[in-house]
Amino acid sequence: MKKLVLTLTLAIAALLSFAQIPQTFSYQGVVRDAESKIVAEKPITVNVQILQGTDEGTEVYAETHEVTTNANGLMTFELGSKNAEDFAKIDWSNAPYFVKTVAEFDGKQISGVTPLLAVPYALYAAKAGSADVDLSGYATKDEIPNVEGLASENYVNEKVAAIEIPEVDLSNYYPKTDVDALLAELNAKIAKLDLQLNPPESGVIEFAFSVSAEKQIYFSKGNLQYQASTGTWRFAEHQYDIIGDDNANISSTNSGWIDLFGWGTSGYNGKNPYMTSTGSDYGDGYNDIAGTNYDWGVYNAISNGGNQAGQWRTLTTDEWYYVINTRTNASSKYGVASVNGVNGLILLPDEWTLPEGIVFTSGVANDGRIEYYSTVNSYTANEWAKMEANGAVFLPAAGLRVESNMIDVGFIGNYWSSSYYDGLNAFCLSFCSDFASKGMGGRIAGYSVRLVQEVE
Repeated sequence: MKKLVLTLTLAIAALLSFAQIPQTFSYQGVVRDAESKIVAEKPITVNVQILQGTDEGTEVYAETHEVTTNANGLMTFELGSKNAEDFAKIDWSNAPYFVKTVAEFDGKQISGVTPLLAVPYALYAAKAGSADVDLSGYATKDEIPNVEGLASENYVNEKVAAIEIPEVDLSNYYPKTDVDALLAELNAKIAKLDLQLNPPESGVIEFAFSVSAEKQIYFSKGNLQYQASTGTWRFAEHQYDIIGDDNANISSTNSGWIDLFGWGTSGYNGKNPYMTSTGSDYGDGYNDIAGTNYDWGVYNAISNGGNQAGQWRTLTTDEWYYVINTRTNASSKYGVASVNGVNGLILLPDEWTLPEGIVFTSGVANDGRIEYYSTVNSYTANEWAKMEANGAVFLPAAGLRVESNMIDVGFIGNYWSSSYYDGLNAFCLSFCSDFASKGMGGRIAGYSVRLVQEVE
């Protein structure tokens, strides 16, 4: 039987969710399948047992819930709500107890056992001869969890040593509010650990490119894309992916994706990625966007690129020029090509090893024929995977957009820099089959964006 995965924060959070007698408590868990993928927005039947002694111990209570997981795979139900009379008969002083769940959905059955890290304090207090003392705001010492690697026994003791004990003889109890604060701190540590163990997709191609004598960068794994209907930014799944003529559907409500943007249209200060204009009103109109919120990578969280703002940036025009013309052996480290049927420009990292069985010819054509892309370097998706594994970067020739009109898709590539030129224009990297160099274009035009991160 497959395992039902529940997070550590679940077990801790459940400790302090008790109501007054007759009691229930909230139970929450994240459901994942055998491949650790979240089971989201799914109706689930959950059979629950409370076991005493061990995770295979004696059943003291059972109930069934019909729940639906949310978008994050979280299921929630009130344990004890289906049969309050039997639930009230549980002798909580006879710990330990375990919650066994068997979840059924789509013909599958997965199960898991979660320990109750503490005896429910209010229930236990009712059976401990303290009926004349209101203990609803207190937790027993046993209920303060010791999470291995996060909180030692000394750490817990230090935290509770300063807690003021009421004058009544409650030496075995601590105020619930102080325990809440402790558990919140532990949960924060757990969340940080979970992020370290399960980091979001970085979106980085981890091969270094020099952009100056002192600085190197990593390229993102694909061109920047945007969906207006959800406000979502992402990197293309493959380096050779382009939206092409569908960029003509640009609008504030478009449910498709676009990958050609006016200069500085990060969404900051009303300069939105779905803008079309015949004027020169992109960016702030007077300055570079480098290091400002007009830069797409500075202002936005990229969903498959770390999903936090401020992690990326756009190259300056001098940095693009350095990659193409100035770094060591620069002329041998770029060349036009066709990858999986898409034309574009290949850039090779500073440290490059040509994969066995692959041929690469650097440079560009002499006559500007579109056929030259595939004539000189033509790679299947499998062949490109070998190049990519050694750090090759591909900039597809995605054409350009003027308002809602598409031009030269598959023939010309224009990639914005963060460098301002004048009241109408900004600098870019521009290429076709017979040249690759620093160029400039009208800021209102839709060009490609490829973001980078600096090598630490």
